Amino acid sequence: MGDRGWFWLIGAKIVCCGALLLVLAGVLSLATIGTFLSGNALPLASGGGLLAIVLARRWLRGRPSPDRRELADEPQPDPPSRIPTDG
Repeated sequence: MGDRGWFWLIGAKIVCCGALLLVLAGVLSLATIGTFLSGNALPLASGGGLLAIVLARRWLRGRPSPDRRELADEPQPDPPSRIPTDG
């Protein structure tokens, strides 16, 4: 990948993660304002719960679950002998 490809990759990562953080911060801010206006903690609890769910899903998406076939031990070939066989 050339230099231009790396710049696009880094730029896309900054835009996507920055947009996600801005949206989540906005949700939490609106939940806090809703808590002050309504007088109960339900909006703040729901906003915090939504924030936790989104972050957990994003974190778990990067970790693939192992396939059953990968978990099974496959027989390994015998290592080569270190003793010379030619007389």
